[in-house]
Amino acid sequence: MKTPYAVTSGREFSKLERMMIWEKPASHQTGEVELRVASEIKENWDDPELKIFNVLLEGDAGSGKTELAKALSYQLQLPYTKVTCFADMDKSDVFGALLPVTENREEDGELLEAIYQTDSLQAVLDLVARHFSLTQMAAKEKLAQLVERIENTAENPVQYRFYPSEILRALEKGYLL
Repeated sequence: MKTPYAVTSGREFSKLERMMIWEKPASHQTGEVELRVASEIKENWDDPELKIFNVLLEGDAGSGKTELAKALSYQLQLPYTKVTCFADMDKSDVFGALLPVTENREEDGELLEAIYQTDSLQAVLDLVARHFSLTQMAAKEKLAQLVERIENTAENPVQYRFYPSEILRALEKGYLL
Protein backbone atom coordinates (compact mmCIF):
# COMPACT_ATOMS: atom_id res chain seq x y z
CA MET A 1 0.00 0.00 0.00
CA LYS A 2 1.52 3.29 -1.11
CA THR A 3 0.79 6.52 0.69
CA PRO A 4 1.33 10.13 -0.45
CA TYR A 5 4.32 10.27 1.92
CA ALA A 6 6.08 7.09 0.77
CA VAL A 7 9.82 7.67 0.41
CA THR A 8 10.68 4.23 -0.94
CA SER A 9 9.82 4.42 -4.65
CA GLY A 10 12.16 2.19 -6.63
CA ARG A 11 13.41 0.48 -3.49
CA GLU A 12 13.07 -3.31 -3.39
CA PHE A 13 12.42 -4.95 -0.03
CA SER A 14 12.82 -8.61 0.88
CA LYS A 15 9.79 -10.56 2.08
CA LEU A 16 10.94 -10.08 5.67
CA GLU A 17 11.44 -6.33 5.18
CA ARG A 18 7.97 -5.98 3.63
CA MET A 19 6.55 -7.69 6.71
CA MET A 20 8.31 -5.09 8.86
CA ILE A 21 6.32 -2.23 7.30
CA TRP A 22 3.48 -1.53 9.71
CA GLU A 23 -0.01 -2.21 8.42
CA LYS A 24 -2.52 0.36 9.58
CA PRO A 25 -5.50 -1.32 11.26
CA ALA A 26 -9.02 -0.08 10.49
CA SER A 27 -9.23 1.27 14.05
CA HIS A 28 -6.21 3.59 13.55
CA GLN A 29 -7.14 7.26 13.52
CA THR A 30 -4.60 9.25 11.58
CA GLY A 31 -3.46 12.20 13.67
CA GLU A 32 -2.28 15.69 12.82
CA VAL A 33 1.21 15.08 14.22
CA GLU A 34 1.60 11.87 12.21
CA LEU A 35 0.75 13.65 8.94
CA ARG A 36 2.85 16.73 9.78
CA VAL A 37 5.97 14.68 10.54
CA ALA A 38 5.48 12.39 7.52
CA SER A 39 4.91 15.42 5.28
CA GLU A 40 8.05 17.19 6.54
CA ILE A 41 10.18 14.07 6.02
CA LYS A 42 8.78 13.46 2.52
CA GLU A 43 9.13 17.11 1.50
CA ASN A 44 12.85 17.15 2.29
CA TRP A 45 13.71 13.53 1.45
CA ASP A 46 15.66 14.29 -1.73
CA ASP A 47 17.42 17.40 -0.43
CA PRO A 48 20.76 16.35 1.11
CA GLU A 49 20.98 19.52 3.18
CA LEU A 50 17.46 19.38 4.62
CA LYS A 51 16.87 15.62 4.74
CA ILE A 52 15.59 14.53 8.12
CA PHE A 53 17.54 11.50 9.27
CA ASN A 54 16.55 11.49 12.91
CA VAL A 55 13.41 12.27 14.85
CA LEU A 56 13.66 11.85 18.60
CA LEU A 57 10.33 11.00 20.21
CA GLU A 58 10.23 11.96 23.87
CA GLY A 59 7.43 11.44 26.33
CA ASP A 60 6.06 9.50 29.26
CA ALA A 61 5.31 5.80 29.06
CA GLY A 62 2.01 5.30 27.26
CA SER A 63 2.07 8.70 25.55
CA GLY A 64 2.05 7.19 22.04
CA LYS A 65 5.70 7.31 20.94
CA THR A 66 5.71 3.71 19.67
CA GLU A 67 2.35 4.09 17.94
CA LEU A 68 3.55 7.26 16.19
CA ALA A 69 6.68 5.43 15.01
CA LYS A 70 4.55 2.57 13.66
CA ALA A 71 2.23 5.05 11.92
CA LEU A 72 5.26 6.72 10.32
CA SER A 73 6.37 3.30 9.09
CA TYR A 74 3.06 3.04 7.27
CA GLN A 75 3.04 6.63 6.00
CA LEU A 76 6.67 6.54 4.77
CA GLN A 77 6.52 2.85 3.74
CA LEU A 78 9.72 2.06 5.64
CA PRO A 79 10.38 -1.14 7.57
CA TYR A 80 9.85 -0.55 11.29
CA THR A 81 11.91 -2.01 14.08
CA LYS A 82 12.47 -1.05 17.67
CA VAL A 83 15.05 -1.40 20.39
CA THR A 84 14.08 -1.41 24.01
CA CYS A 85 16.83 -0.10 26.26
CA PHE A 86 17.33 -1.89 29.57
CA ALA A 87 19.69 -1.70 32.51
CA ASP A 88 21.73 -4.80 31.58
CA MET A 89 22.39 -3.83 27.96
CA ASP A 90 25.90 -4.66 26.86
CA LYS A 91 28.00 -3.67 23.87
CA SER A 92 26.63 -6.48 21.67
CA ASP A 93 23.14 -4.99 22.09
CA VAL A 94 24.46 -1.74 20.65
CA PHE A 95 27.10 -2.88 18.15
CA GLY A 96 26.38 -6.53 17.35
CA ALA A 97 28.04 -9.89 18.00
CA LEU A 98 30.04 -12.71 16.47
CA LEU A 99 27.77 -15.74 16.28
CA PRO A 100 28.20 -19.29 14.96
CA VAL A 101 27.17 -20.02 11.39
CA THR A 102 25.64 -23.36 10.44
CA GLU A 103 26.29 -25.21 7.21
CA ASN A 104 25.79 -22.96 4.25
CA ARG A 105 22.09 -23.65 3.78
CA GLU A 106 19.99 -20.84 2.37
CA GLU A 107 17.04 -21.75 4.60
CA ASP A 108 19.26 -21.59 7.71
CA GLY A 109 20.52 -18.18 6.65
CA GLU A 110 16.96 -16.85 6.39
CA LEU A 111 16.04 -18.42 9.71
CA LEU A 112 19.12 -17.03 11.48
CA GLU A 113 18.46 -13.57 10.03
CA ALA A 114 14.91 -13.76 11.42
CA ILE A 115 16.21 -14.87 14.82
CA TYR A 116 18.84 -12.14 15.04
CA GLN A 117 16.16 -9.50 14.40
CA THR A 118 14.24 -10.32 17.56
CA ASP A 119 14.80 -9.89 21.26
CA SER A 120 12.81 -12.72 22.89
CA LEU A 121 12.01 -16.38 22.26
CA GLN A 122 8.34 -15.62 21.66
CA ALA A 123 9.29 -12.91 19.17
CA VAL A 124 11.57 -15.43 17.40
CA LEU A 125 8.74 -17.98 17.20
CA ASP A 126 6.24 -15.38 15.99
CA LEU A 127 8.62 -14.13 13.30
CA VAL A 128 9.56 -17.66 12.15
CA ALA A 129 5.87 -18.60 12.02
CA ARG A 130 5.00 -15.52 9.95
CA HIS A 131 8.06 -15.64 7.70
CA PHE A 132 7.70 -19.31 6.80
CA SER A 133 3.85 -19.37 7.07
CA LEU A 134 3.91 -21.94 9.87
CA THR A 135 1.90 -22.65 12.99
CA GLN A 136 3.52 -21.88 16.35
CA MET A 137 4.18 -25.60 16.87
CA ALA A 138 5.81 -25.96 13.44
CA ALA A 139 7.89 -22.83 14.14
CA LYS A 140 9.14 -24.41 17.40
CA GLU A 141 10.09 -27.56 15.47
CA LYS A 142 11.93 -25.55 12.80
CA LEU A 143 13.86 -23.72 15.51
CA ALA A 144 14.68 -27.01 17.27
CA GLN A 145 16.00 -28.47 13.99
CA LEU A 146 18.27 -25.47 13.54
CA VAL A 147 19.63 -25.80 17.08
CA GLU A 148 20.30 -29.49 16.42
CA ARG A 149 22.21 -28.68 13.21
CA ILE A 150 24.30 -26.11 15.08
CA GLU A 151 25.07 -28.61 17.86
CA ASN A 152 26.03 -31.33 15.35
CA THR A 153 28.89 -29.36 13.82
CA ALA A 154 31.49 -31.27 15.86
CA GLU A 155 33.07 -32.82 12.76
CA ASN A 156 33.11 -29.46 10.99
CA PRO A 157 34.88 -26.53 12.59
CA VAL A 158 32.52 -23.82 13.67
CA GLN A 159 32.66 -20.64 11.65
CA TYR A 160 31.55 -17.29 12.93
CA ARG A 161 29.92 -14.31 11.33
CA PHE A 162 29.38 -10.79 12.59
CA TYR A 163 25.71 -9.96 13.04
CA PRO A 164 25.06 -6.28 13.58
CA SER A 165 22.74 -5.13 16.34
CA GLU A 166 19.22 -4.00 15.53
CA ILE A 167 20.45 -0.42 15.82
CA LEU A 168 23.22 -0.91 13.25
CA ARG A 169 20.95 -2.92 10.92
CA ALA A 170 18.34 -0.16 10.98
CA LEU A 171 20.95 2.50 10.23
CA GLU A 172 22.62 0.45 7.52
CA LYS A 173 19.41 -0.56 5.74
CA GLY A 174 17.48 2.66 6.25
CA TYR A 175 14.74 1.30 8.51
CA LEU A 176 12.56 3.34 10.78
CA LEU A 177 14.01 2.66 14.26
